[in-house]
Amino acid sequence: MARKVATAKEVVKAKEAVKAPEAAKVKVEKSESIDAQLENWARAYKVSADPFVTGLALAIKNGKGVSAYAELNPLDYLPTPVHAGNERNTSLQNLLTIIRNILVFFPVALTWIAVSKSTTAFAAYTEANKSAVVNFLEFWQNGYGILAKSWTIGHVAFLDFIIIIAVIALTLIVALMHNRNVAATKAHVIKSEADRTAIGLKLHLYLHEHRAVTPTTISSAVARAVKDLADTAKSLEKSSKVLQKDINQIPSNRQVLTEVKRLVTGVKEANKVAKAASKFSFKKAAPARTTSRVEEEVALPQVGYVEPVESEFNFDDYFKDFDKKISDK
Repeated sequence: MARKVATAKEVVKAKEAVKAPEAAKVKVEKSESIDAQLENWARAYKVSADPFVTGLALAIKNGKGVSAYAELNPLDYLPTPVHAGNERNTSLQNLLTIIRNILVFFPVALTWIAVSKSTTAFAAYTEANKSAVVNFLEFWQNGYGILAKSWTIGHVAFLDFIIIIAVIALTLIVALMHNRNVAATKAHVIKSEADRTAIGLKLHLYLHEHRAVTPTTISSAVARAVKDLADTAKSLEKSSKVLQKDINQIPSNRQVLTEVKRLVTGVKEANKVAKAASKFSFKKAAPARTTSRVEEEVALPQVGYVEPVESEFNFDDYFKDFDKKISDK
């Protein structure tokens, strides 16, 4: 029984293998249409306004002018997607770079204007106090009530320090942004080119089937049909091998009938033995002796023999014919 179940499962698998190409074809037909795939690709990479994309999608939908587009290679006309996010990051990076470059000159400009203010104030102080002996750096630091505190050397040096720290920070930020933009651009180029090539190949295969009828297209169609027939023949050959293997494992009629003959012969031999045993008489086999009083008082019932039922079907004649057929073969 287990062998029969296993065989049935293998037969089902073989049938499924034969139907596999048809199932794959149905699945392809139910998949997304080529014009929808083109529109989704164009929408994802923001190239829906491209003339080639718009015209090709419209031609595929309406079924008009497809043969004209079939003469073109889609990979030569599909637009190359631009990384929009990279443009924004590049603009921000350029702005920060400009600010950094301007801040680099701020400490120099601030220092020189502070020197100008301090020298003017120092000249006014010496004019008012001719007898006083004052160092210029000391005057620049203290001011002596003439120079404003915001222009003293200590305050100007602190502002220069803050500006230099900002320049260093902007330099690091710009460098990090540049590296990140380069990595993002590289990843975007790889992915966009892969998607562009994929949709281009799909369009090429679709347009190849809608080219104008020429000797070249007829030859390619015939070659494709021959290839499909060869694939189907290989699939059928594999399935037939599986089925033949299962059929060979099923017992033949000759084996079954031989086993039945052997069983019937055994039954007939058993009937003959039973019949011979029933005809055996103990009185004939044992010597005669007088009957005792105990035997006269106890009378044992005699067991009767029941003749075995003979089958109406003549197995001997059947198997004679069967042996004759086998010998003829």
